Amino acid sequence: MRVKHDADVLDIVLMHQPGKEIEQLTPSNLARLLFDDMPFLDKAIFEHQQMVDYLNKQNITTIEITDLIHDIIDDKDVKDMFIRLIIHDLKSKEISVVERVKEMLHSLNNKEFIKTLIEGITYANMALENKDALFILDPLPNLLFQRDPMFMIDDICVISHMNMNARKRESLISKVIVMHHPLFKHQKFIDMNDQPYSIEGGDVIMLGNIVFIGLSERTEKEAVIALHKKLKALNHACEIIMIELPIKRSYMHLDTVFTPISKTQFVYDKHALNQSHFFKIKENQFQAITQTFKQLLNDLFGKVSLIEVGDGDEIYAKREQWNDAANTLAIAPHHIICYDRNIITNQLFKEAGVTFYPMPSSELSRGRGGPHCMIMPLNRKSL
Repeated sequence: MRVKHDADVLDIVLMHQPGKEIEQLTPSNLARLLFDDMPFLDKAIFEHQQMVDYLNKQNITTIEITDLIHDIIDDKDVKDMFIRLIIHDLKSKEISVVERVKEMLHSLNNKEFIKTLIEGITYANMALENKDALFILDPLPNLLFQRDPMFMIDDICVISHMNMNARKRESLISKVIVMHHPLFKHQKFIDMNDQPYSIEGGDVIMLGNIVFIGLSERTEKEAVIALHKKLKALNHACEIIMIELPIKRSYMHLDTVFTPISKTQFVYDKHALNQSHFFKIKENQFQAITQTFKQLLNDLFGKVSLIEVGDGDEIYAKREQWNDAANTLAIAPHHIICYDRNIITNQLFKEAGVTFYPMPSSELSRGRGGPHCMIMPLNRKSL
């Protein structure tokens, strides 16, 4: 499997339909679990399924991550790995509590075990009392954003080192899958969890032999240098361009402000990129790039076409960027999925001749992630 460019023809993707883990969100844990509101699950499932149905109509293979877990969970060593992930994340490490949780996990059938891995465990589930918290194991409501826990650089699968505690278990689940599922049997992979700095897939955008990586709320420069060294060790040659974003929640990843529509056409948030700084790596050091963002793109890719989120309007650009207008998923060159709610940006897509599917988004958007966030491309076909 290979992803050379994020606007090549989409072929195979990894995704996760939101489940009961979304219904474990409460006003008291929303911020810690990185949501701004509590989505209505039935409507969120409907919206997500519209996207999956559209992908399937384009002859794109969609793989549900829980199916991959189910495929390998009968292997005792694999199940023990998942149990260790759960035990590591327990909020109580008392021996009696740990043993009780282990006993419960071993009693579950595979379906129940996978649900527990994702939906979490309450203190009440274990007949324990805690007046300050509901969960002894937090749920994973962000699992629907499959772009972040791992990413592809050409034919190399990279396991992310997640920045926030609420999401660390996600990338370790991905690691177990990549190590043990036959789908990845011949896949080269890099594990970024063997170094202390964070890097997430939403900050990594493949543009041929050039990789854009956001330095953001979630990705640190030291991790980018570590990744660069690991790629060189695998004899993978690529140029890395780093984009240092303003540190704010609305710009949490590079793909919240910039995604490709084709090899020369992009959608971007002008306000974010005008405040950003650009670097390249030379001899394991950062070297500043003094060009504007548009100048940089023109130098790298020839004459480019840029679509500004919200048409650059001071109010609507902020509203539509917040609702992931720049977070589009390329199906093929000049063919994207976007959120229906961003009407000004979508009108610009229409005027630019872009084919777009405006998927429903009233509930999914509450998690601050769009179509690009929800889909992890495993294979794209170059034209």
